[in-house]
Order: sequence, then structure tokens, then C-alpha cells
Amino acid sequence: MALNREQIQDKVLLIFVYLAQKGEKLCENIIKKILNRILTEKDIMLKQEFLSTLGSLIQTHKTDIKLYKDKTEEILINELNSDNTNLQKICISVLRILVKFVQVNSSLLDQVIKIGTGLYCDKTIKDEIYSLFKLMEQDNSELMRIYKAKIELANLDYKSNSELLNKLNAYTSHEDGLLEQNYNQLKNVIDQDFELQNKALEILHLSKSKSKMTDDLIKSIALLYESTNSKEIKNSCLKLLQDANHSGKSLNYKAAEIVNEKILNDKAVEIGQSFSKSNLYSELRTQFQLNDKQIKELLKVFKIKFNILDIQDIEQLVQLSIIYNPFYYDNQSFVFLIEQALLTNKIKEIALTCYCRIIKEKKSKIVEQVLDKLVEIYNENDESSLLPILIESIFYSLKYCQLSERCITVLENNRDHDDGLIRSFSFKGLRMILDNSRFKKSKLFQDWCDSILDSISNAGVQIEKSET
Repeated sequence: MALNREQIQDKVLLIFVYLAQKGEKLCENIIKKILNRILTEKDIMLKQEFLSTLGSLIQTHKTDIKLYKDKTEEILINELNSDNTNLQKICISVLRILVKFVQVNSSLLDQVIKIGTGLYCDKTIKDEIYSLFKLMEQDNSELMRIYKAKIELANLDYKSNSELLNKLNAYTSHEDGLLEQNYNQLKNVIDQDFELQNKALEILHLSKSKSKMTDDLIKSIALLYESTNSKEIKNSCLKLLQDANHSGKSLNYKAAEIVNEKILNDKAVEIGQSFSKSNLYSELRTQFQLNDKQIKELLKVFKIKFNILDIQDIEQLVQLSIIYNPFYYDNQSFVFLIEQALLTNKIKEIALTCYCRIIKEKKSKIVEQVLDKLVEIYNENDESSLLPILIESIFYSLKYCQLSERCITVLENNRDHDDGLIRSFSFKGLRMILDNSRFKKSKLFQDWCDSILDSISNAGVQIEKSET
């Protein structure tokens, strides 16, 4: 007989398919051949024809359907996983019949859920799947409750963003988290509904599986963090980004930057607390008279680049400040530290070098006081190593400051110095005083200039004096 041949002709097998569709009982051998043919058939039209027979076969052979259950489920999983909407519809119809007679395998239901909750699932398929699970409501198992929750999340019916959030709130305890489409819905609320932003963020906080938040949602949360003026919303956004990061979610550049900045800030706070107990902190407070606000501003340049606990003394602090901040003269706390260091006769060489630049940038408000003190110290100790930078500092300060007689005397005493730079700055400084009505004229310098002119004149060189 044809049925015993290794390959059954299509026309012969289709006869049995037709009989099955009419409700005729078939022998076990024929049923198995039909099931195997469905799995191997490449022609879509023939596959649909064979597949549509399954529902009738199940109903007709319901008493012994367990014999074919595994093969039937295998077929349904394969075809549900195809991109053919018609095949998917037939599979759901078959499954609707199958669940009436047997408890189907969870792997099959997983595949149905995956399709029904997919972001791009065809609406008719989604409706069919939703209807299928409504039919299965009598099954109250934990697994079925999870399936139903997912299907309900995929089919939320709402007329406003507020209603949407209320419905989503009911599913925040769901272990698998929300669906991709739900995260997109929340993203739209965050982007478009200012009044409901906080509530949308609260739902995200309550929901589980932060790793499933979509990339677009993460991007919106990061943008909201940067744009909002609300401290509450900013903290809420930050916490969500941190939780997503801890869950293993890959963050975009901006979101990762926000999280990393928080980590660095927390570390800086921790280091700051330890620093407040250090000898260097005590020295800044007592010897240099900096308050906590000034110390914080002074050290902020090291927040990322250097551990301030590794700084041993004031000299190292100043050296590192110059290295890490070329515009150190714009930091008023640093300027104050340098002024105090010079006034208290500490780290003079490096401090004076910094102070000369500070004077050039016109960033010091007590130049007269500081330079007068430095000249006093210089006169008492005759520290020749300080003289070049001291003379230069005096010269640049004369451009906008009224200095003491002591400072002018230093210039006078060094107008004939062997060092060319010292001699040059001394002469230019004294000349500036001579030409500026703000200053008391240096008689010594004037007499010195007159003496030189007389000597030149006596040598036969004619010179015309200018009025001063």
C-alpha cells in the first residue's frame, strides 16, 4: 500500500489531512506522518494547510492526545518563532484548543509570551494571545500569574498619562520588571509631561530588573538629570542611573559620566573627612588662617587628579597646585594662602615666585602689605636668593600700587647691582616713580641720574634734559 512506502505522496497525505479537518479519526501512524511533515515542509502554503489540521486532530483524538503532545508543542514553538503572521495565528488557534485538554509545557508558553510582549508584535497576534490567556484564567499557578501579568502589561488600555502610570504602578512588584514597551511609555512621560516626571521616576524606582531599562529611557533620565532645577528629581535620576549600573546595565557615555562623577564626589567627601583630621589641615587653619570654605576651594583642583591625603606639607601643596592648575592666580583661596605664607615668613622662595605672577595678573588685594613685610624680612636676614624675584615683584606692583619707602629703597640700593636683571628692574622701577605723580620722587635716583648726565656732559656730549 501507498501508506507503507518510505515517502508518502503529497496528494495521498492531503487526503488524510482533509479527512482530519472533517473530524475523521486517523490511525497513529498517519497522525505521526502528518506531524513530521509539518516540521519538514518548506512550502508555506502546504505548511499552512497541514498546520490547520492540528486543531481538528486534537479535538478528535483528545483522549489520547498525550501521545502527540510533545511533537505538537515542538511544531507550535517552531512556527510561532517564524516571521509569518498567518502561521502564528494558526498556532495560537491550535494552542487555544490544546490547553483545553492538556497542561502545555512552559517552554511553549514562554515562546507565546515572548511574541505577545514583543515591541513590534502584530496587533492581531497580540490580541489573539491576550484572548488565549484570558481563556486560561482558571489556572492560578504562580507561573501562570507571571505569564498573565506580562500579557496584561503588553495590552494596557489607558486614555491619559496619569491613567497609564496608575496601571503600571500595579505591576512594579513583578520580578521580571516591566516590558520594553512600558519603559518606552515611561520615557515618553519623562520627555513630554513635566508634571508627571516625578511619578514616572517613582515607578521606575519601585520596578525590579533595572537592567531591562531601555537605552532610550536611560538617555532620557540622564538628560533630565542635567536639565532639571529640582533637587528631588535630580537625586531620583541619579539613583536610577546608579541602580541600572549596579544591575549590569550598559550605560551610554553621558549616563556613565554622571554615575562616575557621583563616585568621585563621594570619594572626595570621604577623603575630605579624613583630611580634616590631618596635620596639614590643622596647619592651614591655625598658621595660615584659612576657613573651611577656603580650604575646600583650595583643594578642589585635586578632586580627581590627586589624593590630597598624600600631600605632606604646605610646600608640596603649593607645588602641586601650580602643576594641576596653571591658572592658580584665579583661585582666591590659593592667593590668600600665598599671601599668608609670605606674611608669616613660610616657604618664601616658591611662594614669592607664585606671588610675582599673582601681582602681574593683579589678583592680590594686599600687595603693599605683603611686599613691605618681605622687604623687612630681606633687610633683616639679607637673603640674597630672594632679591631677583623681590625686585621684579616690586617693579610690576608699581604699575598699580603705592608702595612703602622701604620698597623704593630696595630699588635705589640695587640700581648698580652686578646682576643685569636686578639692575634693569631697579632702574625701570625708579624711572616709573620719577615719571608718575602718584609717587614721592626718589631724590637719590634723581641725583644719581643728574650725576651721570653731568659726567657725560663734561665728556663733551651735549644732552638735553627733560622736565620731570
